[in-house]
This record gives sequence, C-alpha cells and structure tokens, in this order.
Amino acid sequence: MLVTGSVVYARLEGLPFIDAAYTIVMITTLIGTGRDPVTVSGKLFLMVLALTSAGIFLSLVVQVFGPALAASLYKEWRMKKSVESDGHIILCGMTGTAKSLLSRMKGNPAREVVVLVKDEKEGVEPSDEGFTVISGDFTTKKVLEQAGIERAAFLIAASDDDAENAFACLSAKLMNPKVRVLVRVSVEENREKLEEVGADVIISPAVLAAEAILAGLADSKATAPRPTRSGRLPTT
Repeated sequence: MLVTGSVVYARLEGLPFIDAAYTIVMITTLIGTGRDPVTVSGKLFLMVLALTSAGIFLSLVVQVFGPALAASLYKEWRMKKSVESDGHIILCGMTGTAKSLLSRMKGNPAREVVVLVKDEKEGVEPSDEGFTVISGDFTTKKVLEQAGIERAAFLIAASDDDAENAFACLSAKLMNPKVRVLVRVSVEENREKLEEVGADVIISPAVLAAEAILAGLADSKATAPRPTRSGRLPTT
C-alpha cells in the first residue's frame, strides 16, 4: 500500500518518489505532515488515505484491546451492581470455610455476594466464578465502605484469625448497626470476645465436627463404617 500510494501521489502532485513516500508514510501512521498537497486530486487522495488508515488503526485497537476492555468494564459494572444493591452479603476471608460456602452460593440469584480478600491472588478463584471481589484489609472502614457495608444485610467473617474476625465485626457494627454478623471462631476461648464486639452468630468448625462425630457414635443403627467422599455423615 505504501509503494502504490507513493507512486500515485507522486504522479498527482508531480513530486519525486522519495518526497511522495515521505508524505504517504506520515499520513498512514497518523503522524501527519506539514506539506499540503497542491492539486485537488492530491488533496482528495490524501483525505481518503487518512480515513482508511484511521479505520485500520481503530480496527486493530479494538481487536487487540477490545476483549480486555470489555472484561474490565463488565467487572466494574458487576462490582457497582453488587455493592449498591440492598441486602447483599459481604464475605471476609478466603478460607476453606469461605470456599465451601461460595460453592453452595454459586448461581443463587437471591442475594449479591461481595468477597473481601487481603491478597489479590486469593480473589482469582471467586472472581472466575462470577463473584465480586475486593482486595484489601477487610477490618478497615475504607474496604468495608467499598463493599457497601451501609446497605449490606449480612457480613460473614470467615478468616482463620479470630482477631481479624473480631475487628471486622466491630467495624461493621459501628458502620451499620443493623447488619447481621456471622463469625467463624477458631479458638473456642475467643467466643466471649466475639460476643462482646457484637457478633450475632458464632460458629466453631471444631465444635460442629465434634457434635457430628458424637452424633455418628450415638447412631444405634450404625453397624460398620462406610466410606464417603462428600465429607457428610453417611445416612442409613
């Protein structure tokens, strides 16, 4: 295109080939040139060439950056929709408990779920599954505001660190006294402290596991252990 355009423009303007080629290169690369054509045919030729070059350039930009831009815009729209919805759920921490919970919430349109993680790497999996993810310290006012704590109906503090859960609970209650806070406790001795900071429901995986085991031992119908892949107690 450059050679052909240079030859045509050189004939239209009566220019040496190298001068015509310089003008064509400047036009097709969208840089522009200070040398204006003299003839009407030369002006029309450069106008068509400039519009064609611009179209090709925009087409390449869309093909290269279009998918990434679309994904970024969708992510921003999804986040805005989630945090501005009334009665959504905020999940703090990406632990085994949180992952198991999200797997059961996936595809449930009843409430929007916003996942707060301290490390961006932890947010890759829930983000790929369609959840809104915000990275940052979820015990701070700034991050909870980004998650829309003022409009949230529930906050689930699922971190393995009881101190983090306590601070998240305290911050959430100060910012929205009506939010219902469910907290995971790792050390049973910390239950009282979590109650003091306003936790509405406190769940201990260790206690739940012990109760499930005791229930299995007390099952008079159980005769022999049976394998299970789901982690649930086998039923008879």
